[in-house]
Formats: sequence, C-alpha cells, structure tokens
Amino acid sequence: MQLFHGGVQVAGFLGETFYLDNSIPLAPSYLQDGFFGHQAKKIEEEEIEMILDAFVKAAKVAVDEAGYDGVEIHAAHGYIISQFLSPLINYDRNDKWGGPSLENRTRFFLECAKRIKEAVGDRAAVAARFTYDECLGPLGITPEEAIEIVKIVDRYIDFWDVDIGVYETIDDMIASSVRHPDGWQAFKNLEWIKKCKEAGIKTPFGTPGRIVSPDLAVKLRKEGLDMVGLVRPSISDPHWARKVREGRVDEIRECIGCNTCVSYLFKKHSQMLCIQNPVVGEEYLGYSPEAEYPKVKEPKRILLVGGGPCGLEFARVAGARGHEVHIHDKMPELGGNIRYVVSKITARRNWIRVVEWRERIIRKKYPNVKISTNSEMNAKKIAEYGADVVVFATGAVWDKKGRNPITKRPIPGHEKQFVLTPEDIYIHKKKVGNRVFVIESAGSWLGPWIAVDLAFEGKEVYLQTMPFPIESAASNEVGARLELGTLDALCKSAGVQYVEPFTYPEEITDEGVKIRGFFLDGWAAAVETYTKWFQDPIYRIKKKEWTRLIKCDTVILTTMRVPQIELYEQVKGMWKRGEIKGLKGVHLTGEALTPRTYYELPYPLFWSHKLGKEI
Repeated sequence: MQLFHGGVQVAGFLGETFYLDNSIPLAPSYLQDGFFGHQAKKIEEEEIEMILDAFVKAAKVAVDEAGYDGVEIHAAHGYIISQFLSPLINYDRNDKWGGPSLENRTRFFLECAKRIKEAVGDRAAVAARFTYDECLGPLGITPEEAIEIVKIVDRYIDFWDVDIGVYETIDDMIASSVRHPDGWQAFKNLEWIKKCKEAGIKTPFGTPGRIVSPDLAVKLRKEGLDMVGLVRPSISDPHWARKVREGRVDEIRECIGCNTCVSYLFKKHSQMLCIQNPVVGEEYLGYSPEAEYPKVKEPKRILLVGGGPCGLEFARVAGARGHEVHIHDKMPELGGNIRYVVSKITARRNWIRVVEWRERIIRKKYPNVKISTNSEMNAKKIAEYGADVVVFATGAVWDKKGRNPITKRPIPGHEKQFVLTPEDIYIHKKKVGNRVFVIESAGSWLGPWIAVDLAFEGKEVYLQTMPFPIESAASNEVGARLELGTLDALCKSAGVQYVEPFTYPEEITDEGVKIRGFFLDGWAAAVETYTKWFQDPIYRIKKKEWTRLIKCDTVILTTMRVPQIELYEQVKGMWKRGEIKGLKGVHLTGEALTPRTYYELPYPLFWSHKLGKEI
C-alpha cells in the first residue's frame, strides 16, 4: 500500500476551493507550484509532527487492519517528502527541516521511514518510491545528491522503487512513446542504480519505465535490476504476468505508450481508459479484457464488413463466444486507418500494436472467425451472402471539404488538386509539395505530427490549429497525454511555423490559404473600449488587417472525420423492406457510429466489444 501526502500538489488534485476535510494544503515553503500554479501554507513544526504521525497511522492501518504485506513511502514526483528533499523548494527554512543543508532537507524523509519501520517492525516490508533526478538540472535533486539521500535513509528501507521527474518535467516522469522508446527510461534508471550499488548500498532496487515486453524485463534483470515495475503495461494487459508464467508471451497486449490512461486522471479524475484494453475499469459490470464470456447456445453466422481495430475487437469477442464471424475488408491487410494512416506517422508507429494484437489472437485462438482481405462488399453481395447478422465496422475518413469547429462549413477552394487528406498521402500516395499548409481541427492532433514529419524531410511547413493554438493544446488532448512539450519542441526543432492563433482558413486560393481571425469583432470592441477609457488613439484593429494570404503548394486537411455509413444505410433499408431473406439484424459499430479523436479510440472499441458480448 502506497502512503502519500501531496503537499502543495493537493491543491491541484482537488481543485482550488475543495480539499479533503476542508484543510489547508501544506508544503515546506510558500513557493508557487510550477505545474498547477497553486501555493500552500508553509508548514510549521507541530504540523510536521502531525503529518509524520499520520504516515505512521496509515502504515499501521494498512498492515494490521487491511493485511498488506508491505507499505511504500511515496517520496517522489514532487509530493510532500520530495518537496522537503528538493533544494529548489525547501531552500529558505531556517530550522532543522530544511535550508541548504542536505541533512536537514532529508530529515523529514528519514523520520518518516524510521517511525514507520519501528511501527510495523518485521510484520511488513517498508519500501520507498523515490525520485533520484527531478530533470531540472542543477535546480532540483540531482542523481549525485540522490545517492547521498539514499545512504542517509537506507537503513530503514527494505526496497527502493526509483524513477525520474516531477510535475514540472512530467513529460519525462510519465513518458509517452513519442518521448522515449520502449524501455529507455528503465535502462536510464538502471544506470543510476548501478552507481548506488557501487557506493555500497545493498538494499534491492526496482524501477518502472515502459517495460512492455518480457524480453526487456529479462534484460534489465540480467543487467542488475532486482525488480521491474509494470504499471501502464498492466493496465493494457492485466494478465501480463500470468501469460509470461504460462508461456503465452505472444498473447500479451503490449502498451503503446499513448498515455490515454494518464490523461483521464487529469480530466477531473474520470474513469480510466486504455486504447489497448477498452474494458478496463468495467469488470464490475461483467466485462473481461480476455473476452471470457459464456458460449452462445445458438451460434450465428455473422458477416462483418470492415477489419479495422473496432471490427477486430468485435470479431474477437463474438468469436470467443462461439459465433461464426466472416470478416471482409477491402484493403490488402487488416487494420483500417490505424494501419494505413496513423501508424505511418513517426510519432504513432507503436499504434500498429492495436491492430496486430487483435489479429494475432483471432488467427491463433478462433478458427470460427474467417478473414477475407481485398474483398470489397456491396449491397448485392451482402444480400446474397446468407448471413444471420450483418455488422458494419466501416470506420471514418478525414473530411475532404475541410469542415471545422469554427465555420461548420466546407472551406472554399477545398476541391483544388493540391488539397489533400492523410488518406491521400499515406494510402493513395499523392505527392506533397515543398511548401505545405496543415489545417488541424479534429482534436486528434494528427496534423501537427504530420507537420513534424514533413518539416524533418526538409519541407517548409505552416501549421494552423483550431479552435485553439498549439500552445493551448493542454485544453484538448495533447497536454493531457503529456506530449505537448515534446510536440512543441519537435515542431520548433523541425522548423514548423505556427500560424497566428485564433484564426481560421477563410479560403484556399490558387496561391495558398487566406486566413482570418475568428474573434475579430470581440477583440476590436475590447480594444476600442479600453482605448476610450484611457483616451489613447492607438486603436488600429480593422477587419481587413486580420486577413492574410500564406502561399503554399500543398494543403493538408486534418479537420473533422466522416463516418462511412452509406453501405450500412443501403443494406438496412433493404432489410427493413424485406428484400434480404433470412437476415435477422443489421448493426453499426466502432467509429462508423460516430468518429472520435484517435486518443478517444477506447470508446468505439468499447462499443464494438459490447456488441460482441451481447449479440
């Protein structure tokens, strides 16, 4: 059981006006938190003792009442113990609990560990979660200083669980696959652990860090790590360890490092989601990630049109229940937009696992699921197929007209030959020119990643993001998934040029894209009012000044996406009119129901899983 006190972070977790018992957040200093922007009361001596007592009480409850075999003191990631340790935060105290002295800054951690160890004795292990590098350079805890901290506290610790980063450097703390490849963080942590062992520390060490495969785990163990931590991989596949033990490594549903699970913590603590495991958190409603459901008494012959990730999720679950499922997909390989578009982008290569795992499981475990590729269906073929049920998982494509959240209408000029969608680039292989304008408004933030790839190829790239500028992406999807800093850095490094914020594409001309500010009237009125107050004749905003032409030879639209439902509507109409004999039902699932951002893929995957469970 992990024992935690957030210090100033509590204010950010629980909101500005509500705390657990209406108490005031406490921290070693009055300094402002660098992530949430909150401040806390500077903790006094008697409050320090109160919190230490609370840690001890929590440890006793965990061990003596709840029956835990161990407790872990959370001394990492910028929470209260980490705040006491950090020279960045705890630098101005003049008592024994802080200031420049490392011994004083470590005292709170030492006392906490000592008192907990004395309280639980040999009845339970006492571990520590510890940030050895705040990734703030010389400002924060450095790897060198961290070794000295470990030496001071180690006598009361049975196991060290180490990691890097604080909330100000959260892109490193919970790194996405865009930031670091599989295992990179764990191997970085291992190098520091080796230095601790060289310094004479004999206590076992463990670490997490995108250890998605057994091969990575074994390599880390062989190189000196005592234990590996699997957090996000266990969300993606809660049976990870069991599959390794039983020799079913090929059945592991590998984490793709998209941080969808993390993002929903930041979205008002809503339910956890996972792209690889769309039923995570739904077990209490009878859902199983392995589709362990009762077999149907009367198997149906199901025709499934579309073999993208949602279609495969339906087929996997329906196949596990004993239905005869026939998948027909018009492309040479299964996987839909994830295989043919998303995973072709450098930052999204790991997403191919969403498709590959489902296809691998179906081919290995369910001979009752038949797969036909290069097989495009039409209404006549479906009517003659003889299926009991037809399920359409035909997905969605990028809108070729550029409809967006601002104008809600097609962009004038969208029909020009040099206006492309991601499908045009990655599936139809249409040529991209040297001066590119990318229009992003879908919320998937695929456009910026395409812009990065094209810029690194040497093209001159302009990026327009709607309805928010890229710097405000935290209010959408990128920031919540801890990719915003990385995306911004890559855009700037590659030379992507940001178009003015709060603008929209008014028209695509033969020369390029004409942009206009969409808060124009409000801004103009505000400036006029403000200047009148001060009677300063600086008012210069006029509508004509808020349009300009950006010249380009290619426009890429990643605006809204359009569900592919024409065939579904045609077949359903025929069925309702009694024109298809023997057909008992027609269903629509996945993104054909309603497109979601790629970050929200768990929703259409869940809809498909649910249909497979209930059909």
